[in-house]
Amino acid sequence: MFEIGNDYLVFIKRTIDTDWRVVACIVSNELGISSEVIETSSGCEGNWGNHVNGKKTFSVDINGVAISNELKPSSISHEILYELAVSGEAFSVRVAKVGDLYVREGRVTITDYRENQTAWQPFSFSATLKGKGKIQGRFFKFLADNIARYITPENEDKIIVKSYGNQGP
Repeated sequence: MFEIGNDYLVFIKRTIDTDWRVVACIVSNELGISSEVIETSSGCEGNWGNHVNGKKTFSVDINGVAISNELKPSSISHEILYELAVSGEAFSVRVAKVGDLYVREGRVTITDYRENQTAWQPFSFSATLKGKGKIQGRFFKFLADNIARYITPENEDKIIVKSYGNQGP
């Protein structure tokens, strides 16, 4: 069961996709943004160094479970992630916290991929996504009701994530 405010989902859009698709629920993730350092020290700083930031890069390390748009473990999503790792194909990714404004989006390739299934977590994996270009911090509006969950970008595109099962009274 997904908890609003506690769970993160991964959405992808490949060149062959017309819509965003859910591929994973994240167990843990880490976003890293780094800059090349260009030393600019001169005699004015005395014994102290100085620098400016150069080119920036980003990467996202993800540990998760491959799931479908129905939010259930999915061998199809697991296979898609595997194929993206093997092919090196670039794709767009969104990491979103369910029920929150936290969203990170960018164009990436998978540079490290590991499948690590256990008896209790089918289709689990870990991956490093290396950014191509700038990462975006976009704000999304979350709406929830007893039938479906919607994550809606500011430009009114809709990503619909339907949840099935016991919805309660």
